[in-house]
Amino acid sequence: MSIALINDIKYPITQLNSERIQKLRDDARSSLAHTGVFILPNFLTPTATQSIVSEANKLLPQAHHMESVSSVYTSYQSKDQSSLSDTLQMLMRTSLHAIAYDQFLESSFLKELYEWEQLMNFIAIILGKDQIYRYKDELGALNLSIMYPGDELAWHFDEVDFAVSISLQSSESGGEFECAPLIRSGDGEEYNSIADILLDKSEQVTTVPMISGTLMLFEGRSSLHRVTRVTGSTPRIVALLGYDTKPNTVTSKQLRMARYGRS
Repeated sequence: MSIALINDIKYPITQLNSERIQKLRDDARSSLAHTGVFILPNFLTPTATQSIVSEANKLLPQAHHMESVSSVYTSYQSKDQSSLSDTLQMLMRTSLHAIAYDQFLESSFLKELYEWEQLMNFIAIILGKDQIYRYKDELGALNLSIMYPGDELAWHFDEVDFAVSISLQSSESGGEFECAPLIRSGDGEEYNSIADILLDKSEQVTTVPMISGTLMLFEGRSSLHRVTRVTGSTPRIVALLGYDTKPNTVTSKQLRMARYGRS
């Protein structure tokens, strides 16, 4: 069933040694190295996208709403923020709704896709990893991020090396994924550049198209990013697929409580 969900003409993921897959791998490595992002448009078939959105709509009443204010560095508990400028300590709002992994039905197309070994192997190749593993997290391994009108995601860095997502439904307006690619490196923090972004004074910010059915790989630890406030009547729905280069990864109790309202 899983292969029927994928546009296998454009993405022959059951043929991992094919020239097409090798070309995708090379394109991904170049794109990630230069922009921190690699998108695979039309990864899902239109029928698969519609089916998964239909599943999502049935789950929406169960979504947990989280709302918080935070600075860019709030999630980095070890960082002493007292030495940072007022701009870098500026509090920004995050508001979104989430469906956890254990809320998906066993018959879910999205759950089947996430648990499919071939998809995981394909993503490992595209990322240039020898092997990756699904999260061992009953809440955070697979989840839906739903953003209704008024919801937004504040500027932040991820605490994981890479993120894998599938755009399922775009909002009518707003809800744009904006990022400053690879603004952060192992050499240190680019505080002045980050401050300019927070003050909307930077030309480093780009908008990544969020088109339904698109698979996106993103290096969020080194790229500052946000989702602008959603407007219009259509909720923005994105699936987040949890993978790591080490086995048995679980998200923190603090994150689970915030995102799902339980741990």
